[in-house]
Amino acid sequence: MQPTRIDSEFGSPNNTTRSTAMTLLTVATLAWVVARIGNAELVLEPSLHRNVHETSPPAPSRNWPTTRPQPMPTFSSNDRSRWATVRALVDHGTFVIGEGTFDPELQRYRGGAGFERGIIAEDGWGTVDKMMDPKTGRFYSTKPPLLTLLAAIEYAALKSLLGWSITEHPHRVVKTILLTINAFPLLGYLWLFRRWVERYGKTDWGILITFASGCLGTFLTTFSNTLTNHVPAAVVTMAIIHGVWGNDEKPTRGRLITIGLFLGFLVCLELPAAIFSLLVALYFIHRHGSLAWRWTLPTAALPIVFLLILNRSSIGEWLPAYSKVSSEWYRYPGSHWMPAPPGQVKNGIDWAWLHESRAAYVFHFLFGHHGWFSLTPIWLGSLMSFAAPRRVGWPFPRFLYAVAVSVSVVVIGFYLIWSNNYGGWTSGPRWLMWLTPIWLLAWLPAADRLSHTRGGRAISLAVFAVSVFSCAFPTWNPWRHPWLYQVMESAGWIRY
Repeated sequence: MQPTRIDSEFGSPNNTTRSTAMTLLTVATLAWVVARIGNAELVLEPSLHRNVHETSPPAPSRNWPTTRPQPMPTFSSNDRSRWATVRALVDHGTFVIGEGTFDPELQRYRGGAGFERGIIAEDGWGTVDKMMDPKTGRFYSTKPPLLTLLAAIEYAALKSLLGWSITEHPHRVVKTILLTINAFPLLGYLWLFRRWVERYGKTDWGILITFASGCLGTFLTTFSNTLTNHVPAAVVTMAIIHGVWGNDEKPTRGRLITIGLFLGFLVCLELPAAIFSLLVALYFIHRHGSLAWRWTLPTAALPIVFLLILNRSSIGEWLPAYSKVSSEWYRYPGSHWMPAPPGQVKNGIDWAWLHESRAAYVFHFLFGHHGWFSLTPIWLGSLMSFAAPRRVGWPFPRFLYAVAVSVSVVVIGFYLIWSNNYGGWTSGPRWLMWLTPIWLLAWLPAADRLSHTRGGRAISLAVFAVSVFSCAFPTWNPWRHPWLYQVMESAGWIRY
């Protein structure tokens, strides 16, 4: 039976069953995300720990605690680095999250166990994602400060209005902020995405499997229970696409200003997204001329300028923390990022580049244990749309195709060339997550194309199933290795 053809207008009110299915998917996704946030707590897995005196291989590197750890709704060094700064800003009025100890023999400040004081030395607040000012010995988060500041503003409100302290009520504070920053914006994201697939989809099959993929088959829901820039960045990307191409009418002043703010905010969330914001800004200038110059570009600059000022206020430097990754700010005695002494080799995912070739890294980033295509093979359909837009019937504006392809090539190429550790302990290629709405839209025409045959529909279901499996596999903690990584490691194919 051939899938039902439909009209291509927003809303498509003719198919009540399809509309009901999409509403149910939206509600189920929101409920799942809220449940993940409500149950957020770091769980220690025996498979990742060893007894204190156990040293023989292949014993894990982490020691099993001898005392009960502090229950915390935070998971990894990545999000704890941000939460430590949130606490420091509101409770102490500073970006400083700890202090190191001056070593008179080295004539340098040092960190590490026993040499650190402050927030990061407390149980439940430790992180390796920190850097130290070599002049003062003060520790700061390595994360860009804008998103952290937004979370701190909400924490300040919760503390002032409800009396919630993040040290006394960490679950209340953290989970409330995660609902605000991740869950509710994801609902808006799905609403906008639904409008696009209903407008441009040509078959019920293509529309439903694409929308279901957006709900359950991407890592946005996986990372919804942790404080990162990835979910907000994807939401902002979808909002920009809709604001620029979702309405053919002459934009109002408010729309021009809003799009500008989103363009700038996206750069603050994901620096490589600057290429996307730049191309969209050029398109807006071409399309709307003086209106874009007057309202969109100046407002786009505001978040970026504010981030630079905020960075200067936080660490005394204009350039972001990542620019210091090879300096004393990161490489101080006791730092996780300090190179191993001569004759020794560090192990772990952060040092994978010491154990494999660049070609192996490229393979695993695309098709291997952290693969963009192997973990979420729905993107193979998106790749088909990018490679053969006429064959699949690319339905979206032509310039959106040019932007999607150009941005994907530049961003993925950037991480293939300049990165080397897969994003650390993570369940998927998180650096590419902000591209999710772009690639989901590209999946739609491919899904429509595949819907015309039974074999094509079987392929769609297969790649959808694997994608959902990969995103659901890290059930409670997104900061764990993907299932493919665990399979390869247990088989002895990789040794980091």
